[in-house]
Amino acid sequence: RSSLFDWRVNTWTRTPDMNDPRWYNTTVALPNGRAWTVSGDGGSGTAERWDAASGWSRLTGINWNTVLAEPGYINRWHPFLLVAPDGRLIHFGPTDTMHWVSPDGSGSLLNTGTVVPGGHYPKEGSWVMYDEGRILVAGGGTSTNAAYTVDVRTGTPVITPVAAMTFKRQFANGVVLPNGEVMIIGGNTSGLKFNDTGSILTPEIWNPTTGQWRSMASADVPRNYH
Repeated sequence: RSSLFDWRVNTWTRTPDMNDPRWYNTTVALPNGRAWTVSGDGGSGTAERWDAASGWSRLTGINWNTVLAEPGYINRWHPFLLVAPDGRLIHFGPTDTMHWVSPDGSGSLLNTGTVVPGGHYPKEGSWVMYDEGRILVAGGGTSTNAAYTVDVRTGTPVITPVAAMTFKRQFANGVVLPNGEVMIIGGNTSGLKFNDTGSILTPEIWNPTTGQWRSMASADVPRNYH
């Protein structure tokens, strides 16, 4: 099932069903007013595009099973996807390999030739597009403090490791601040879901100009799992 939420009147309206059932899929708003979704239990190997006039269409040119086949990837997990400046979608994790995705026509999937740096596995980490075509990825699996940027303003993504956070964390949140800096808040070091064991109470802010982190006043209440 799928529905539209109208914030003006605070109501939901059913739209035509997707072709495949999905749980833990990722959905992206496209610049032309359409929406695109992929993965999730039930339809993990397929992608679909939504249009207000025609509903959902399965994109036969995208074989997402090539992504699911990557080592160590839990294939129902939310893939990392954002719209790049040229209108394509960039798939930048949590698999090691990154891909360009075209949401137009029947769709297409193309390996970018770039990979996640080192042994970083960003699943359960946080990521934000902090500037046009520039993404910060921080933390993740095995409770790491590693971070890197992905620059997708050209045809080939540029991956650049940045200074590590002071604290290792999984299940944290990343938020872009009005001045362009990024706050990473919450998370734990235990890697336990829905659990406050090993909670990190001290937020950190990353400065994209200096590439450095600074710690902020600690919270009183743990904030874990998104």
